[in-house]
This record gives sequence, C-alpha cells and structure tokens, in this order.
Amino acid sequence: MTRTLRDFVGLHRGETAWLFGKGPSLSRFDFGSAGPLRCAINESVRYVPAVTYCFANDGVLPWVDLYDPTHVLFQPARTIDDAGMANPSSFPCELVRFENFADTRIAGRTVDDLLARGLAMRHGTIGTAIQVLHIMGVAKVVCVGIDGVGGHAGLDLRSAPSPDCIYATIRDRFISAATMLGIEIEFFDAPAEVCRTDGLVVVLITQGVVAGGQARRDGDIVALDPVEASELIQRGAAEPTRNFPLPRVEATK
Repeated sequence: MTRTLRDFVGLHRGETAWLFGKGPSLSRFDFGSAGPLRCAINESVRYVPAVTYCFANDGVLPWVDLYDPTHVLFQPARTIDDAGMANPSSFPCELVRFENFADTRIAGRTVDDLLARGLAMRHGTIGTAIQVLHIMGVAKVVCVGIDGVGGHAGLDLRSAPSPDCIYATIRDRFISAATMLGIEIEFFDAPAEVCRTDGLVVVLITQGVVAGGQARRDGDIVALDPVEASELIQRGAAEPTRNFPLPRVEATK
C-alpha cells in the first residue's frame, strides 16, 4: 500500500525524533539511549534497530533488501515512478509517496502549503526528513551520524561516495530548514555549528542575489557580514543556517 503525507499530519505532535545518518558518529552511538521514534536516512537503516520511518530521496536498489514490513519508507513520486527504480510494489516495506520540487525556500511555508505544493528538495534527504517530521508535529530532533563529513561509519552502498564538502553543505541546509520550521535540533557527538572567529555568519541563499560582493545562486551557502545577512533574510533572499543573533536593520524612510 502507498500512502501520502496527509496520513501523517500531527501524528507525533510534541514528540522528539531521532534522526540517523551515515556519518562517523553513528558507529559511536549507543542505540539503547535513543527514544522510540527513530528515523533512518538511506542505508543507515542497516545499523539502526527498531526504525520507525525511513527516508530516501533517490533510488534505494543498492540497499532495498535492508527494509522489512515494519518499515515505512518516504520517497518522492519522481523516484517511485522512475522505471529504472524497479517495481515499488515489490519493496518489502510500506511506501509513502510525496511531491517535491527543486527549491530551497522554507520560510513562511505552512503544513498545508507543504502538502499542497510539495517539499523543497534542495535540502537533501535529511532536509526532506525534517519537513516530514514538521508535518508530523515533531518538536525536537536528535541527530546522529549527521556530521557534515564522510566516514560513513563503514556504510556506503553507492559506487561513488560524495566528498566531505557535499555533506557539509547538506548539513548546513538541513540546519537552515530546521531553523525556519521552528524545530529544535541537537547533534550527538558533534558540534551543532562551527564557530567562526571572523565575525561572519553563514546563510543559505534562496534566490539569485549579489552577496558578499559576488553573484550568488539559489542554494549557495555563504559567510557574510551580520548586517548584510540580516538584510538578505528580511528581504527573503536568504535563510539562516544557525540560530545566530542578527542585528536589527532599521527600515529606510
């Protein structure tokens, strides 16, 4: 049976979820300390016991045999409908189908809007997960194996692993999405942020704009002067990747 996101609205309101990636901290984690609401990203399902939900933005064929009938797998319609991804009805788990689109903007998006228009896919699979958990009403997410680096805890079932810089960018986008959705996040065995000593702050660009003296594209992660960052955020051209205090920018008269 294939379900939709509407079936999960408010299902875990106020709860804490545990989100497991495949970074190196996964291999150092005591699963006995995790709560019951457990979510696995891609092939991390191999190591995580008693998984509640699984997430994969792209194909799962390299590890599809890791799923079982107790798992609920969230996948975008574009992946489920891809003939090259095999017959979804043959998957050994329950599927949840959703729409997504190539955007990064999260600010101002309500649950109804996410359900109607689809999820913003450019935050990576962990970004998809945080949007789905928001729809479920989750208040806090504890992150394990979401370290912003490779290492994979001995896990990588793809033929061409991504470089660390890709994981770092995806992690920044994930933090931005959680910040904009109002979900508290905590990282196991990893700093929530890399403190900058130069006074700059990191933002996610959400539309083409000149920032830091350079042309920027939707999806860029850039470090900016706090005043410039605040101006861009207020204009809707950027979103924060950290809960940093921004200076107040007075409206021009």
